[in-house]
Amino acid sequence: MSETTPEFAVPRLQGPFEGTLLTGGNKTRFLREFGIYGIDGVALPDSDIGGQELSSFPAENPDIPTDVPEFEGPALFAGLVLEQFGHVLMNSLGRLWALDKLPSDVTLVFVPKRRPAARNYPFLRMILDMFGISNDFIITKGPMHFKALYTASDLFGERYLGRGSVPFFDWLDQRLPAAGPVTKGRKVYLTRTGLGDKIGRFACEDHLEKQLAAQGYEIIAPEKLGLLPQIALYQDAEHLIFSESSALHLYGMVRRPGQTAAVIKRREELPVLIRTQMNDRAGTDVAEIHALRRIFWPPLRSDHLSISLLDFKKVHDQLAAANLIDPDAPWHAPSFDAEKKSMVAGLEPGEKLLNRQERRDWLRALRKARDGKAW
Repeated sequence: MSETTPEFAVPRLQGPFEGTLLTGGNKTRFLREFGIYGIDGVALPDSDIGGQELSSFPAENPDIPTDVPEFEGPALFAGLVLEQFGHVLMNSLGRLWALDKLPSDVTLVFVPKRRPAARNYPFLRMILDMFGISNDFIITKGPMHFKALYTASDLFGERYLGRGSVPFFDWLDQRLPAAGPVTKGRKVYLTRTGLGDKIGRFACEDHLEKQLAAQGYEIIAPEKLGLLPQIALYQDAEHLIFSESSALHLYGMVRRPGQTAAVIKRREELPVLIRTQMNDRAGTDVAEIHALRRIFWPPLRSDHLSISLLDFKKVHDQLAAANLIDPDAPWHAPSFDAEKKSMVAGLEPGEKLLNRQERRDWLRALRKARDGKAW
């Protein structure tokens, strides 16, 4: 998807239609033939998928089978669902505004990128509940025939590089508990240490926590809170510092004027989706703290599992420049031994961390071994 953000769609709800959901093959890893086709064989309006994780294109001459499972009740096509928390926020909410205009018993229809079993999507029900949405949902790749399917404009998320339209945020704000004024002087650091040593992180984050706690910051692991308490926290604190994580997606949906926030990056560059979305609503832009010394990876395929070394002086100076800490308060870096111990935490016996070139070589060997097995 291009980094040129498309114009927001005009909010429209259409239907009910009679139509058949069909999933074809993948043209690329991120582009799939997909459509919901009316009885005339034409794709229904607003039945596409658009985003970085997956986009769709309709079949030119769809072969619509007649003997397929049939869904009898009213349904709303709700778009793509993915397995990770942040991806659900970015892909599965943009059409739900239409529920306010539909029968209460309408079923939400989501399409998966891979596996359709609902157990693979634990965050979906949790996020729907957060917005007071109790409707049933199905996750299907099809084929499936619908007798009464509604479609709605997508108004938020990956299609718009993380941005949301005014009508979407009006709907969102009505679904969430009203927030009081920002609590002046409240300072919160959102840590990743509660996730354990086997996830993407930077070394000695516990040391950073102690430095920030000494300057009045509450240290909070967001995943240990429910979603509504997280939102209440993000709306309440005057100063917030994030260790780069999916918590930024939720903060970006509810941030407010009068807050000052920063994210300490653990990758060289923030993904465009995070950068755009966390600054979309009114307020001061989130400061990006770039203080990486080096980045390493365990011998695993996923790039986001990197472990980074921070330059603690740069962290201090940039947080002070953002008016988030006192520039004259005591501050010191962790010891060499503490850093070394933190870096190897979580590795299996015999494993070692890889630098950038070693990782490239490791991935190349992995692909070569996989291709050899394929033959």
